[in-house]
Amino acid sequence: MAKKKKVGRKPGIRAPAVDEVEGDEEIAEFQVTETSADGLNLIAEMVVHDSITEPEAIASKEIQVETHDFNTGSRGKSWGEESESEQVQMRETVWTSAKKNWESFTRDKNITRDQKLLYTEPQIRDGIKIAQVDLEEVQEQEENWKSAIFCKVLGANPPATVFEGFIRRVWGHLGVQQVAKMNRGLIMVRFNDEATRDQAVEAGVIQFDRKPVIIQPWSADLKSINLVHSVPIWIRLHDLGLQYWGNKSLSALVSTIGKPIMVDQHTKDRTRIQFARVLVEMKIMDAPPKFILYIDEFGQLQDQPIEYEWLPAKCASCSKFGHTKASCRAEELRKERKEGKNLQEKKKTSKMRKGRGRFKGHDLEEQKEELAVGINKKEKQDVVYEFCQLNKIGVCGLLETKLKDDRIKDMINRKFFNWGYYTSSTIDNRILLMWRKNYARVIVIKEDPQSVYCYVKMSGQSKAMCITFVYGYNTTEERKSLWADLMGVQILVASWLVTGDFNALFDIEDRKGGNLVTLGDVEDATNWLAKSHLVPLIKTGSRFTWTNNQEGNKRIYSKIDHTFVNEEWADNFPLTTTHYGWEVVSDHCVCIISMRVDENIGRKPFRYYNFWADHQEFKKVVMEDWSQLVQAVGLKSLFLKLMRLKHKLKKFNKEVIGDIGKTFQEAKDRYMEARMDTQANPHDQLMQKKEKDVAVNFSEHEKMYHSFLRQRSKIDWLCKGDENNAFFHAFLKKRRMENGIVAYTNEQGEVVDKFPEVVKHFVNHFRSYMGSSDKPTLTLRNDCMNQGKCLNIEQQIRMRKPFTSKEIKKAFFSIPDSKSPGPDSFGAGFFKKMWPELGEDFTKAVESFFQTRSAKLAGSRGLAKGVSGMEKQVGDQQQE
Repeated sequence: MAKKKKVGRKPGIRAPAVDEVEGDEEIAEFQVTETSADGLNLIAEMVVHDSITEPEAIASKEIQVETHDFNTGSRGKSWGEESESEQVQMRETVWTSAKKNWESFTRDKNITRDQKLLYTEPQIRDGIKIAQVDLEEVQEQEENWKSAIFCKVLGANPPATVFEGFIRRVWGHLGVQQVAKMNRGLIMVRFNDEATRDQAVEAGVIQFDRKPVIIQPWSADLKSINLVHSVPIWIRLHDLGLQYWGNKSLSALVSTIGKPIMVDQHTKDRTRIQFARVLVEMKIMDAPPKFILYIDEFGQLQDQPIEYEWLPAKCASCSKFGHTKASCRAEELRKERKEGKNLQEKKKTSKMRKGRGRFKGHDLEEQKEELAVGINKKEKQDVVYEFCQLNKIGVCGLLETKLKDDRIKDMINRKFFNWGYYTSSTIDNRILLMWRKNYARVIVIKEDPQSVYCYVKMSGQSKAMCITFVYGYNTTEERKSLWADLMGVQILVASWLVTGDFNALFDIEDRKGGNLVTLGDVEDATNWLAKSHLVPLIKTGSRFTWTNNQEGNKRIYSKIDHTFVNEEWADNFPLTTTHYGWEVVSDHCVCIISMRVDENIGRKPFRYYNFWADHQEFKKVVMEDWSQLVQAVGLKSLFLKLMRLKHKLKKFNKEVIGDIGKTFQEAKDRYMEARMDTQANPHDQLMQKKEKDVAVNFSEHEKMYHSFLRQRSKIDWLCKGDENNAFFHAFLKKRRMENGIVAYTNEQGEVVDKFPEVVKHFVNHFRSYMGSSDKPTLTLRNDCMNQGKCLNIEQQIRMRKPFTSKEIKKAFFSIPDSKSPGPDSFGAGFFKKMWPELGEDFTKAVESFFQTRSAKLAGSRGLAKGVSGMEKQVGDQQQE
C-alpha cells in the first residue's frame, strides 16, 4: 500500500479566512474583516511593497505533487487536491471582495482620509491667533456636499434611525448615500449627484406621519439655515410673459417675496410654458404675498399673481407651525402644569387672575383706541394697499380714516404712488377718495360732511356713472340732513350708485344683540329709500357689517353698511354685485363692488312665448311643419315634431314678430298720431277709418306685449296699464340681477369672478350629485306590504282601466299657461292653443305611454304634467 504523500507549499502570505490544513505545519494568516480599516490599509501597503502575492501569481506557482508512484491519468483527484483547489477559489473570491471594499472605502472616506492632523502655524495679528484655512481644500469639500439636502419635519423631531428608514423608502430608488442627523432638528440626506438631488427637491413637500417635511438644498452657510422662521416653497407664476423667464428676471421677481433658490427642470428647458415654477425661501407669515409688482418694458406697473403649491399650517392658539388649533396640545400642557401646583400656588394664581380681571376693560379700551386711530399706522396702510392690489380696486372710498392732509400725502407717496386722491376740509378725517390714474377718471361734484357725490368714468366701460360715498353721523337727528342732501342730488348721468356706512338700519332684523329695533329707528331710512326709487344691490358675504367687539352678552352685530342702485344702473351694468367681508383693519366689513362685462355664452336657447299664438300667421306656420311625416309613433313622434318645429318658430319670431317692445311702441305712436289727425279733421272719413285700423293694430300689439311681460315676470295678478307695464319692467330687471350668477366663494374664502371658472363651478356643482345613478332600492316584501292598506278588486280594476281622451284633456288644461316649460321649451299654452289641430296627436302619445310604459323621449313638461294630473285624478277616485 502506497504511502500518502505530504503536500508542500512555497512560502507566501495567503488571503484571509482560509480553513486549517491537516498537518504539523502552521501557516501564518491574517484575519482581516471586510469592514476593518486597519486590515485594508495593511493589505494595500503590502501590495505596494510587493510583500504579498496576488492570486494569479499564486495560482501559477502552485503546489507541485510528487506523482512517481501514481498514475494520475488513471484515477480522479485525491482529497488533498480537491482541498487545495477549494482554497485557491476561496482566496480569489476573498481577494476580489477585499479589493472592492478598499476602493469603496477610499472613495467614501476621502473627506477624512487620515485621522492624523498636522500642526499649521496660525497668523498672529494684534496678539490674536487667526487660523489659516486651505481655500482650495474648502472648495473641494464643498463640491463633495453639493449633492446633499437638509430636511426638517415640521411639528415633530423623529429619531434618526426611524427617519433614515423613511428616507430610504421614499428616495431609495434615487440612490441615497448618507443620512445623518444635525442640530436644530435638521437631518442631512446625501445623494449620488446633484441631478438626483434636484429630482428629490423638485418633487416638493413629502409627508412624514401626516406632517410636512421641509426640503432645502445644502448650503455652505449653516447659520443662514433657519427652518423655523423660513421655509423653501415652490411657487407658480401663471401667465408670465416668456420674455421674463431669464435667470436674472426670475430672480428679480422672486426676490420681492423671498430668497430664490432654483427653478425646476421644465422651467429651465422651457418644455412647459403654462407657468414658471420657482423654489423660493420665504419667511413664514400669516398672510403671504399673493402678487408680485414689477415695471414692464413699457414703464407700466404690473402685478403678477402667485400660486403656492403648499403653505405651512399655523396654529392660531400657540402661533407655532406644523399643526392647527384643533390638534394643539398647548392648552392641555398648561392645564397639566396648573394641576401640579400646590394650594399656595393656586391661591397666588387666583390673586393674579383677579388682577387680570381688572385689566380686561383696559385691553378693550386699547382695542377701541387702536380702531380710533383709523389708518394712521403704516401697517394698516400696507394692508389697505395689498387689499386694493389683490382685488384690483379701481376706485376706493376710505371711511373714518382719521388722516390729516399731510398724513394723506405721505401715504400716497409711500404706497399709492400711481393713484389720485381727493380730500378737503369738509370731509377731512372722515372720507378719502382714491383711484388709479390709468384706470378711472373721478370728478367730485358735491360734498358735505356725510357724503361725497362724484362723476366716474372707468376704462373698459362705455358709459359713465355717478357714485355717492356715504359716512353718516351716529344720531338720528344728525342723519336727517343726510337724507335731505341725497334727495336733492342732481344726477348728471343716468346710472347712480350709493354706498357706504349709513350708520342707519333699514330693517327691523338688521341688528342682533343690544336693544331691540323699533319702527322709529328705520323710519327715516325707509322713507328716503322709497322716495329715491333705489333698490339694494345684490349682496354676498356677511349679513352683518359692523360689530362692537364686546365680550359675552354685550356683543352686538348690525347691518349699517349698504349699497343701492337706481333702475338705470341695473340696465347699464346688470352684472354688478357687492361683497362684504371681514378684515382685521376695521370693525366694519370691507365692501367690494364688482362690475363685469356681459360675456357671450353662446346662442340663446329656444323659448315659446304665448303671444305668438295671437298672430294670424301662427297656426299656418305650425301646421305646415307639423303635417310632414316622421318615422315614429307615440311619444317619439311627438318629440321629433316638436324638435323640428323649433327651427320654424325661431325664424317666425325673427322675421315676422320682431322686437315685441319696439313694435308695440311703434303701434302706439301710430295710434296716437291717428288720433291727433282725426281731432284736426273730425269729419274726414278717411281719417276715421285709419284711426279705427291703427286702433285695432295697437290693441293686438298691446295684448301681445302684455302677455310677453306677464310670462317673463311670472306675475299674473296685475292688469294691463302703463303703470303696471313699468312695474313689469322693473320686476324683470330685479329678477335678472338676482338670478345672475357672476361669482362664487371657494373653499379658501376667496371670491372667484372669472366667467369660465364660474361656469365650470356651476356645472360641477350639479354634476356632483346629478351625474351618477342612484343605487337600486331593496326588493319589496309582499308579506310586509299586505300588512298595510291594500286596494280592493274594484279599485284595482279602476286603476287598470285606460284613460279616456276627455280625462287627458281635462288633466292637461288644469296646468296654468305661466308654468315654466320643460327641456323642449314648449309650455302648456302651446298645446292649449293648438288643441283642435294637435289634440289628437297629443292624446295618442299619452295613451301610448300608459300602454308601453316607456318614455325614453318625453315630449314636453306639459306631457309630464298631464300624466301626473291624470294620476292625481285616479287617486281622487280611489278615495271616493
